[in-house]
Amino acid sequence: MTNNESSSEGINFKLPSTITIKGKEIVLKQAKWYIFYALSIIALIALFCIILYVEVYINSFFIRVDCNPDMPLNYEKCLDRGCIWVQRTEESQPLCFYPDGYGYTFQEVRKTSNGYHVDLVRTTEMKMFGDEMETISLQVYFETKNRLRLKFADKAKKRFEVPIEVPLPPAESPPDTEYSIDFVNEPQFGVLVKRNDTETVM
Repeated sequence: MTNNESSSEGINFKLPSTITIKGKEIVLKQAKWYIFYALSIIALIALFCIILYVEVYINSFFIRVDCNPDMPLNYEKCLDRGCIWVQRTEESQPLCFYPDGYGYTFQEVRKTSNGYHVDLVRTTEMKMFGDEMETISLQVYFETKNRLRLKFADKAKKRFEVPIEVPLPPAESPPDTEYSIDFVNEPQFGVLVKRNDTETVM
């Protein structure tokens, strides 16, 4: 190893001018370029990984339920509600939306003579309007072979219902319906209705 001598405030020290790697002598200036090149490659790889992570994160939210329908878009209020603010990939997507798991899960699904009865319970303390129902009773009526009715009601207390006339549910379900219904509970409750002939989700 060859050295250049320098001094600072009367103290002598030596700076290496060459380094030896596997028996091959390399000028220090050239070694600096090797180090710079290696660090540049590492930085580019890190930047690529960050960009890839952000793109995957943005596109990982397939279903976005708007958490900000009642006021102008506001980042701080979105986070105060416990919601997620992520840039959208399509103009129709909301910027502020509920996280997975927000809403209700079912405690019991009971088959009835004309459909289903489902008891739902809230999964989070986060509230959007301040007076959300803690428990919900869902009645599913198979009214005709091509008509399905879902009625959500507060299980804890009776609430006002719009006084409109609706057909009374039949005593029994029609024998052959053109649809089928499934209930999901992960990450929160949902209803899946399909056409029997095409398996198309409605």
